[in-house]
Amino acid sequence: MPTKLVEIEGIFEWAKVFEQNRDYRYSEETDGQYQLTIIMDDANTKKLKSAGCQKKMVPDPEGRGTAVRLTRAHTAPNKWGGGPPPVGRPDGTKWDLEEDGLIGNGSTGRVRVAVYDTNTGRKGTRLEAIQVVNHIQHVGEGDSVGSSLNSFFKDMTSVTAPAANSPSPATKSKKVAEALADDDIPF
Repeated sequence: MPTKLVEIEGIFEWAKVFEQNRDYRYSEETDGQYQLTIIMDDANTKKLKSAGCQKKMVPDPEGRGTAVRLTRAHTAPNKWGGGPPPVGRPDGTKWDLEEDGLIGNGSTGRVRVAVYDTNTGRKGTRLEAIQVVNHIQHVGEGDSVGSSLNSFFKDMTSVTAPAANSPSPATKSKKVAEALADDDIPF
């Protein structure tokens, strides 16, 4: 049976679909993998199963539907079967990680999945592409919505430089090092 491409819709969880955040656990031989858990309604679950998908599907603990974890190898035997999946914005343009950020849990969208025959006689399933329709910003541990590394940086050009006669940090460090060399307590 040739490869079947199936498009499903649902709620995204644990999206690790960019080169910078790919998952390395259990996939050393492929230099990591991209993964996305999608929670589907009954119609999308049926569509994926009828295409021959044999991935484990479980009921969502929050009762939102059926969840399946889709993956894609970073390095695959065939170049077309590996690497980060294309990710699109709601308008169909390419996702910009710097501008759009990571995909947070609860985002919704569409996913293209390939279901294919393997050498073992089982069906394989590969994550092919993602389109985010409703983006919820990723909030990591210690983060808040709207925070990111880029929000740390500010325009500091108005901050004045130290006066010319004040000691430089290097001079201060040298004095501290000399004081410590004599085994004296510097306070």
